[in-house]
Amino acid sequence: MNNTKAKSEDTTLVRVQSFVKGASGLEIIEVEGSQLRILQIADGKTLRIDTAALSEIIPRKSQQGEAFLQLNFQTGIKILLTENLIGFKPAHPKALDISKLPRVVTTPDLLSIVEAIEEALTTEAPFEEVEILKKVYDAVVIGGEQVGFSLNAEKNWIQSLSFGDFKASA
Repeated sequence: MNNTKAKSEDTTLVRVQSFVKGASGLEIIEVEGSQLRILQIADGKTLRIDTAALSEIIPRKSQQGEAFLQLNFQTGIKILLTENLIGFKPAHPKALDISKLPRVVTTPDLLSIVEAIEEALTTEAPFEEVEILKKVYDAVVIGGEQVGFSLNAEKNWIQSLSFGDFKASA
């Protein structure tokens, strides 16, 4: 590796580390070479980031004026590091209107979606509503796994729900 590339990777690592160290909801739990593992305190999820695989870091501000970093990877994947959470794009599952999905989601959104499914089941909501919520859940799980989160436990949440009459049709 030439000196210029090594220096660039070091600068990239330092920029990401600096942002995470200043974020109250994120914590660096491991640094090894150009890789760092970040803990998202809200749900205990971790994400490994190889800063050598980044193509671009874009400092941004939300509409509320809060700073965040957009990390663009050479693979085309993008994540957002905010004060408290790591955001990513949900996957686009078949047969789901993309307008039903937010542009950016987080792993804690999965709990909210499970709660919405449980509520829909207890209030005997229409089958279609439950099916849409399940597809939204899948979109967040798949999107999270694509950026590197391990979501095996969350996959089991949806399987543990009692769909009653819905189960035979799903």
